[in-house]
Amino acid sequence: MDNSTARLFWGIAKIERCASWIDYESHTSCAKAIYALKYGNRPDIGFALGQLVADELQPTGFFDGIDCIVPLPLHRKRQRERGYNQSREFALGLCSVLHIDLCDDAVERLRNTKSQASLVHGERSTNIKDAFGVVRPEALNGKHVLMVDDIVTTGATLSECIKAINKDTDARVSILTIGRAKH
Repeated sequence: MDNSTARLFWGIAKIERCASWIDYESHTSCAKAIYALKYGNRPDIGFALGQLVADELQPTGFFDGIDCIVPLPLHRKRQRERGYNQSREFALGLCSVLHIDLCDDAVERLRNTKSQASLVHGERSTNIKDAFGVVRPEALNGKHVLMVDDIVTTGATLSECIKAINKDTDARVSILTIGRAKH
């Protein structure tokens, strides 16, 4: 597994497969859609992108053997402010096409961290350290979990979440994001 997204996790988090659907570049139409998904009260965009990505990647075998899809959790406070979790909306779109179970109650964000968007690489890792916990390990044990998020930049947030899953369960983890931000 060698692609620009997978390289973010080498030696940091134990993963099986990894992919990003697009290279994310600001000011593109896709970037505007993702911005609307995250900050413009448009959860429907996440669902539609999930369906699109599922349709496009399914023939490649990327989803073969995946038992459940876990969206990167938001802290309860941030989810209340936004009204939804954009990663969950993306996951729901994937699930609707792939007929794979959604598991959005096994992992929680324990701390309400600063937004990663304004932080540099080293600050991101420190900010997100120990922010996730597995609250229902039985839901993930023995399964191949697909962890999904909207945009991966440094991989710090997903790495921290996967470390919690690896520590508390025997689940195997793969990653799928809508986009991979270029530095």
